[in-house]
Amino acid sequence: MPPNTSRRRLRTYNEAKAANPTHRLEESKQTFLSLSLTKGSQPRIREVWQELRRAHEACLCSGDRLQEFPYWALDNLDHEQMAGALTLGYLENLGELRSYGASVSKGFGVEPWKFLLFFGRMEQKRARTLNKITAARPDLEFEQLYREVKQNRSKRLKSGKKTKEFMPADFQQCMPESTSEIQSHEHEQEVNWSASDGVSEDDQYGDSSRGCDAQESYAMNRGPSRNSSENSNAVSGYPNDGAACPAPSDSSTYEPDTPITIEDETYSENASVIVTTGGAQEREADSHEEPTKLLEVYFRIRNVNCPDPKFEDKLTILHEFHKIEEKIKNAMNTITTINDQRTRKESLLTSLRKGKHSPETRSKRKQALKDLKNLDKKRYAVENNLMEAEGKRSKMKIDFENLHQSR
Repeated sequence: MPPNTSRRRLRTYNEAKAANPTHRLEESKQTFLSLSLTKGSQPRIREVWQELRRAHEACLCSGDRLQEFPYWALDNLDHEQMAGALTLGYLENLGELRSYGASVSKGFGVEPWKFLLFFGRMEQKRARTLNKITAARPDLEFEQLYREVKQNRSKRLKSGKKTKEFMPADFQQCMPESTSEIQSHEHEQEVNWSASDGVSEDDQYGDSSRGCDAQESYAMNRGPSRNSSENSNAVSGYPNDGAACPAPSDSSTYEPDTPITIEDETYSENASVIVTTGGAQEREADSHEEPTKLLEVYFRIRNVNCPDPKFEDKLTILHEFHKIEEKIKNAMNTITTINDQRTRKESLLTSLRKGKHSPETRSKRKQALKDLKNLDKKRYAVENNLMEAEGKRSKMKIDFENLHQSR
């Protein structure tokens, strides 16, 4: 057999293997499970997570009877790895949820990262609406919420609104009738916003190609229990909530994106002076810079000729804000130090593995592995503290703004 024939066969085999949606999904799954969860790996985490969702979508569109992505992920991925990846990769999203929807996770009995898994991006409007739903419907379970939000999205898609991403209006329609009527104008604004916002990642879904409505009733009867979130991985359901099944492409699957950068403005007593701090992405980029001297700024812009009865309250918030900024900076430095220590330990472990085998080297390897495990635990704890600090910082900005508005 000519040598070129063998190479052609191998190339054909590899191309067919790569084009196989099932193989693509399995490769994406293994890549995700092998991710290194470090602070500097946020872009990589998002890239791998998005590819995993796209691979799952491609399998659905090839005719495979898979569960919806959230349920498939709970059944096929390691929960600890998934929780760590979503928490670290979408730190700002969880910060928004903690700030604007403080009682949501506890009210539904679901860990915060599962809101990203099921609903995608969690920004201010979605989090606040979920907070209102928790207060207005205390008996509502997470699985019922997911079904209702999917139904609302399905109705919106059938009415001609193409954004497959969950919109704030889809959540608002879960409010009781009396509350929904009061918010009808706000709901109309949200729907109009979604229609005029241009083409998003999910606007490429078709209207009628390969619809999967027959699986809707099966999928709607599945969801994670509010009273038993630990058993949510046993829940199953099939995909598609009434929307059409798209052709597989690299941009057709929604991922929980980072929040849209929105300027946070703190208004001074003098209306002509505004202190502006960057949005979530800018905050992350500036995390290594010196914290803003907010107390000095506030004293500089405050109009002393117009006494503020709530000045002491504002001063307290600014003082606490400065402390949080220091904590965030220290946490980032600690993570950097841990990463450096981990790199040195890995280098030592590699050299020990290449050296001569002896009881002494085996003991050193064992100790190095133990040290790496302890460093990972320490880093995970620091990253959780960092996430909480980010949430507190966002909440303090809201409290400060509310004090200005209520004056």
